[in-house]
Amino acid sequence: MQKIKSNENVIKRIFVDEKSPKTIKFQKYVIEKVLESQPLQIGDLIRIRIKEGETPFPKFQENVFYKNTNQWPPDVIAEFDSYSFEKSLALMSYLSDKFDRAIIADEPKIEQDVPLTLYIPLVAGEPSKIYNIANQLGLNKELFNNYVSKNKKSVSKFSENSSEIAWNGIKISIPKDTDEFDFCKIMFELKPFQKISWDLVFEKIEESEPEGDKKEWHKIYNTMRRVNFKIHKETGKNLFIINNKNICRID
Repeated sequence: MQKIKSNENVIKRIFVDEKSPKTIKFQKYVIEKVLESQPLQIGDLIRIRIKEGETPFPKFQENVFYKNTNQWPPDVIAEFDSYSFEKSLALMSYLSDKFDRAIIADEPKIEQDVPLTLYIPLVAGEPSKIYNIANQLGLNKELFNNYVSKNKKSVSKFSENSSEIAWNGIKISIPKDTDEFDFCKIMFELKPFQKISWDLVFEKIEESEPEGDKKEWHKIYNTMRRVNFKIHKETGKNLFIINNKNICRID
């Protein structure tokens, strides 16, 4: 069959075949790797490495009839022509959908193209759900049955009056009249794992819509990092995560 090249009207898209035995085996492999870091706590960062032909690897499907409804320009389409790049995006999307709030997947880092080797950063979202998934897959049933409340974390809170974040019995001071304070006000109006786009955060802080300058995005990203730095210094964990420029609080 003749290979169809990407162009301005039709582009290739690659998806993970969720029902493939290879993908199911890969799913078990991910959970096993995550469980190696137990006892799990909210915010734990786990990095796993996968390599085609060496470790369990998902099966990918290609759809060459995906219409370019977004009217992506040729230079962007050329980037999508990179199998390694598109597979990494498809994998991130699959992991995010499959594990939902249990595990949050960040963008994989490509170590090499042939054979495709990826480093995948994973953040433990809800340990109880991770153990539940492990139980459903027939993994670590004893740990699932013995999962006790000491592994659970109390929900974080933010007090505007005292200008403090309280998380797991630890209080973190956030200076008033700062972007960090406004950032916390916005994020704690949302439920844990409820996502908000960076531009909405910018609009709420600045009381004006972003104009598309990269500095605007960096302003919000760096504000989140400063808050996370204060929290991590006291707790050893990050409370806020960002994925595809969407921000959420994990607890």
